[in-house]
Formats: sequence, structure tokens, C-alpha cells
Amino acid sequence: MEETKIWSIDGNGISATRLDTTNQMETEGLLENLLTANPDMLEDGLQLVGRQTSTTGGPLDLLGVDAEGRLVVFELKRGTLNREAVAQVIDYASSLDAMDMGRLVSHVEQRSGNLGIEKIDDFAEWYSDNWQGQDLEALMPPRMVLVGLGVDDTTERMVNYMASIGMDISLLTFYGFLQEGKTLLARHVEVEVSEAIHPPWTDPNKEFERYATMLGVSDLLTAATALFEENFSYEHKWTAMKLKNTKRMNFAIGTQSYLFIRINLKEQGVLNVGFHPMAIDLALDEFNKLRFDEKGEPFSKIGAGFAKKTAQVDYAVALPLKSLEEWDTHKAQLTALTQAVSEAYQESQST
Repeated sequence: MEETKIWSIDGNGISATRLDTTNQMETEGLLENLLTANPDMLEDGLQLVGRQTSTTGGPLDLLGVDAEGRLVVFELKRGTLNREAVAQVIDYASSLDAMDMGRLVSHVEQRSGNLGIEKIDDFAEWYSDNWQGQDLEALMPPRMVLVGLGVDDTTERMVNYMASIGMDISLLTFYGFLQEGKTLLARHVEVEVSEAIHPPWTDPNKEFERYATMLGVSDLLTAATALFEENFSYEHKWTAMKLKNTKRMNFAIGTQSYLFIRINLKEQGVLNVGFHPMAIDLALDEFNKLRFDEKGEPFSKIGAGFAKKTAQVDYAVALPLKSLEEWDTHKAQLTALTQAVSEAYQESQST
């Protein structure tokens, strides 16, 4: 590990005094207090929502939401970061990832308002206000950031490796220096995921395609993505995410998700395609024509999960498919619903 050095330069630009270093603060709480009051020292645009919050793995130092609306777990050490800190941050992040959205929202709401963190009574509303209506699903999975006053070589090697294979873990160190009775901190990003070299399969969309191939639904995936893209003319993006044993691709316009394609990693040969509440709300009359309880009705109501609900719709609609023959049977109905949503969206933008 390289040593960071700082010199104080006198006004004449000739004399320089090397500052003494300090490898730890008086207590971990001092660093925590400083970062809680100044979250921009950690990341630009970061908003903290929890401090010393309890999880199954123990108390989580700091919990925040980054500028992109992603949940971030911070593990702090008053001195040099070690391998124990790596295990702890993974433990905390996995504990949060195991929660369903209802539990996560309640977790944040109940533990906010303490130790310098603002009180959040309605986390879903707070999140929507701060991230322009973005779905809560964008929170997950949590990012991980290790923060300390230096890092040992073993820990840096471990974190570098995990980042290189696609784990969203970063290493942030502060180096302390003493000058005339004051402590100066220099911030240094040792390891950052965006700078790591990722194998091609760690791209979320590519990874989704890989799972679809493994589970024998790649042909259905190709057909479904083509249908959605052909019938929804607005500029869009596909975003993929993993939720426990499920992988899902969301068809989004701006920050809102309208359509989805989902596979269960434990269920061979089944692809689910469907509509989030935002899409159903746009063409509610068409979706009300579906008879979900009748025998032979291919579509079914399912929970909305992390997707943004509306005043009228708190559920999603899914169509499970097992073969291209089934796809051919239901393609016309799926197309009609997609077109109805697209036309309603276009009309909503022109008024």
C-alpha cells in the first residue's frame, strides 16, 4: 500500500513542511459524526437515511441513497480497513437484500430520525419526491462501500477482485494529517466499480440473456422483446435486475417502468411477460376486460412488487409462457394490450 504524504507550502512558495500523519481518530463515532453531518464527503448527491440501524448481521454504520436512487451500505472503520470489514459490509448488504420491499420500507421509516438522520415518515413518498417518481425497485440491490483511515494490502486485493467480477463494492479511504492542532482529511477512492474491468457477463442485460439461455427460454425472450419494442414507439430502455431467485427486465421510459419480462431461476422453461401498474393504469378499460378467475384465461394478477403503484392500480398483470406454440396462441392478445398502452401513453403526452 502506497503512503500518502502532504506538505504545507509557505507563502513564498519555497519552504515546505511535511505534515504529521494520524492513522486513527479518537473514536469511530467521531468519523461517523463528521460523515453524517457532511454526506457529500462520501459521495456527491448522497442522502443518508439510517445510522447504526439493526440488521440480522448487526448494526449497520450508515445507510444512504445515492444520486441515482440506489441504496448504499457504508461500513466504517476508525483505523485501517481489514478483511473483517469486507465480511461485515457483505453481511449487512445481504441482510437488506433478503427483505421484501414492504419490510425494507418499514426498516428505513422506523429507524430514521435518530443520530443526526432526518425522520422519514413515508419512505415511498420521500423517494418518489427526491427521484422524480422513480420506482422503488431502483433501490436494489444495495451497493457496498468500505470507509476507513487507510486500508491494508489484503483488503485492497480482496475488494479489487470482487469489483473486477461484478460485485458492486467500493473502497474509500481518508488519510488524516495534523496541522497546528487541527486534523486534515484527504479523501481517496482506492477501488471503484466503474473503474474495474468487468467480464461481459456482468452486464445486467447480457446476464439476463445468459440465464434465459440456460433455462431454455431464449427464443421466447427474443420474441417478447421484439413485440414490446415494435409496438411501443417511444424512446425506451431495458433495465435488468435480480430479485432473490428471480431475474427481471423492465421496459422503462424515463424513470418509469411499464412492461416487464421475468424468469424464475429455479423454474426451467417458463418466461413471464407482463405489465406494471403504470401501464395498466394507462389502458385500464382494456385490462378490465380480462377475466382473471375464468378457466383458460392466460393472464393473471400478481403483486406489484417494487414497481410504482397508482391510485387505481396496485397490481401487475403477467402472462406465463412455456413454448413458442403458446406464444403464437397469445401473441395477438398481448400485442393488442401493448398497443393500447402505447396509444394511451402517446395521448397522455400530447395533452
